[in-house]
Amino acid sequence: MNLLIMMLPARFQYFSLGNMPQDEAIEMVYKYSRFFNIPVTEEAAYLIAQMAEGSPFYTSSILRSRYQNKDLTTVKGLTETLEFETLDNRGNIKATWMEYVSAAFSNVNDRNAKRIVLHLFKYKDRELTRLEILNQLSLDMTDETMEKKLEALVKGDIIEQGQSNFRYRAVRDNIFDKVFRGVYQDEIEHFDVKEIGKEYEKSFEKLKRQYRRLQGN
Repeated sequence: MNLLIMMLPARFQYFSLGNMPQDEAIEMVYKYSRFFNIPVTEEAAYLIAQMAEGSPFYTSSILRSRYQNKDLTTVKGLTETLEFETLDNRGNIKATWMEYVSAAFSNVNDRNAKRIVLHLFKYKDRELTRLEILNQLSLDMTDETMEKKLEALVKGDIIEQGQSNFRYRAVRDNIFDKVFRGVYQDEIEHFDVKEIGKEYEKSFEKLKRQYRRLQGN
């Protein structure tokens, strides 16, 4: 897209499609389930739709996962399937995201880029200014260099632009941060990748309680 913009400036209009609303996301799970003959319960369909946040890519990757022991009818099975998809090199979700990451890092000069992305994950609920990032991470670079690095990460879909060109935030995504942290967090700071599996379990347990409340239980 960036190459096209440089070669053919002002020739394109952008129209973005957001993720599917909850009812359509659940119906998508059922359709994949029927088409690929993969059993799911009503509760599991709700859990998958919620965890995938209505993303067709995440939903199809979970339903079509090549995980040998895939069982999408239990929390344990869902957790193991997501761990495979996001932490195992054979997982489609991980492989796809790492293509984006590799492309972005090749344009950004990898030095400190991982630290910046991991730092933004810690503040997923708000935006940070370039100055905040520079100071909080004690980065030895000019504001201009920092701006170019962040701009490359934004173009690579690794982070998001905030309300102004001075502000940035982590990608608001239940799954991408786990892919990224699974690859890089242990390199930057002490981290046990098994913690990600525990995070999935906690998220599913929380979603199960929501589902039961919706059922009046």
